[in-house]
Amino acid sequence: MPRQKISYDSHLEGHQLHNGHQGFIANITQGYHDRLEYMVGKHNQVAVSHLSVTVPEGVSPALLTKALSGSLDSLKKKLKKEKTEAQIGWVLEATDSGKPHGHIGIIKNASKSQNGLGDALYLDKILAKHLGDPSRTGYVRCNPPDLERYDQQPDYNTKNNMAMKIKRNKPGAAKQIDNALNWFNYQSKLETKGNAPHGQRGYGFTCLPKE
Repeated sequence: MPRQKISYDSHLEGHQLHNGHQGFIANITQGYHDRLEYMVGKHNQVAVSHLSVTVPEGVSPALLTKALSGSLDSLKKKLKKEKTEAQIGWVLEATDSGKPHGHIGIIKNASKSQNGLGDALYLDKILAKHLGDPSRTGYVRCNPPDLERYDQQPDYNTKNNMAMKIKRNKPGAAKQIDNALNWFNYQSKLETKGNAPHGQRGYGFTCLPKE
């Protein structure tokens, strides 16, 4: 993993960042930027969703990281079986007390799947198994986009999908990409970083295809 870079810049490769001045981990924002650019460049429409993960007291950052990694591997296999191309990122955070929680960003080919809520429900069941309590639910929640702040193509979206859609060749596409990046940039903010144990991996992404 490349060395972590902190940035206070309000721009990233031509995109305006709403909260850049507050400080963020550039590796995370750059990772999402690169995957948005790839997916939008390849597909006429993509669906972007943001999931949050909470766990009970006693779950360590190391255990959550392992469980999250295994759960996302299962989701990737499921989407591949359904012939749905997706790029996924995750971020681990911890409170001052050390209790971990996480965020997941999913960018999918929207001509195949647009449902962020469905991915959250699937991950919720798989994560429960990895954490050793398959009867429990409520670990994973799908967060709806702020329709006023983060959605410039609302005519192409439905609230039931709990995702933001980007239609590449329709009005508002460029601004919609900016807003999707800002929605993900929330995950990289410095104020929620730094409490995880030393050496604990804090974020990761699916691999982009090699050119």
